[in-house]
Amino acid sequence: MAIGLKIPLTLICGGYLVYCWSRVIDLTHRRSVTGLRWLVDKKVGSICLGGEWVEIEAIQQRLMLPLLLGLSVKLRGQQGKVAVVIWRDSVSADQFRKLRVLMRFAPPISASRN
Repeated sequence: MAIGLKIPLTLICGGYLVYCWSRVIDLTHRRSVTGLRWLVDKKVGSICLGGEWVEIEAIQQRLMLPLLLGLSVKLRGQQGKVAVVIWRDSVSADQFRKLRVLMRFAPPISASRN
């Protein structure tokens, strides 16, 4: 590959790393998810974004693999959705199993509460 192409590609990759550092690696970005609470009996969920707990309006399962669970979460009073990725080794094996079963058989959380 020509050196004229390597330099711009290296700069682009470095810029992308700087842009994503706080969100993906450092988890200090205001939209980084650092916690998930789900009270099954009340059908209420909330996630921690930048140290603040925000109530979930709707949640959808997007991906379910043996080692990975992907969720799409709509937050109450906010625009857009937040992606939540839960790796199997980030929680205990029993908690991961319960969450997978719950996501498979439970109805989705919705804003039907008054």
